[in-house]
Amino acid sequence: VVATNTEIFLRTMLHVLGERYDYCVSDVSERDCIVRNLSHALFLRPLAHSEAMKEGRSTPLLFTNSTGEKNESLVDEVLRDIATRQTARGGHAAEYHLKKEYNDRCTPFFSHYAKGMESKAHLRSRELKSHVGLPCLPPLCDRFRSLLALASCDMLHSTLVHWLSKAVNPNYDNWREHTIHQMVYLVGLISLEEECYIKGVGGRTPSDMSKSFMKMATESSNEKDMSVLQLLVKLQESTRSKDSRPLLQRVIEILTAFQRSQQPAEAEEAMTGVGDESSSTPTGVSPVQLEAADAEKKAQRKKRAAEQRAKTMGRMQQLQKSFLASSTSPTTMDS
Repeated sequence: VVATNTEIFLRTMLHVLGERYDYCVSDVSERDCIVRNLSHALFLRPLAHSEAMKEGRSTPLLFTNSTGEKNESLVDEVLRDIATRQTARGGHAAEYHLKKEYNDRCTPFFSHYAKGMESKAHLRSRELKSHVGLPCLPPLCDRFRSLLALASCDMLHSTLVHWLSKAVNPNYDNWREHTIHQMVYLVGLISLEEECYIKGVGGRTPSDMSKSFMKMATESSNEKDMSVLQLLVKLQESTRSKDSRPLLQRVIEILTAFQRSQQPAEAEEAMTGVGDESSSTPTGVSPVQLEAADAEKKAQRKKRAAEQRAKTMGRMQQLQKSFLASSTSPTTMDS
């Protein structure tokens, strides 16, 4: 029940902060909305040209061209012809796939995805391996800009620290990998939004950010608790985050770059490792190196377990010998 409630809360936050392709929420065009819907439909599976046109016409817009003339050029923009497939009648039809440059614009947490479609999107992300799915979103309009205060409030930060602490705890196994992916994605979504405001992307200005989430995420509230950045680095070493490592690496890079920009020049050397010795992995580690490190750790644990079993068996043999020696002496005396 706790895990389910956590997933519902995280999904709600992702939709509130991440779904902006609406004319009332942000400054987007008809073209942006159609391309987004088409991209997410093609991200799941290849489509025939007629199916792609149907997806384009089904975009919930008030002024969508019913003839499909506008959609034709937009469909051809995001599609690429890969191969032909055999139809039920024995003919052949072209299959269209999503262009590679549009893959990173697609997120598994698209609001129009049903639960089964979201699972397919996660499987598709695993197939791509290097897929992050964390695009820079259009800025919020004046009416909804106050949502940024929700992203940087103390309560959300404390909640994320509490949940990530459980995620890195090997004795706590209630979190599913999907839930951990949602947590990391929410941290990345807020951090990327703040980075866009700092850099002035899309007409954003730094003054619109009332409070810095990344500043809270890179600093620990007390000596006992770890910061969000330290917890993410520790989570990167865990086997639970195997499929989320490209996203984890991207989020850690954003937070580390912000932390370096906030610290003086003499502290640059200290930024090569974040946190304690157990979380000193560099942020630029490739997935192949992480898999090799995991394999080495597993081999070491296996070796230590074998040594421990050998010691235990040796003690048991000694106890058996001493027991036999003490039990046979009265028998010999009676005989």
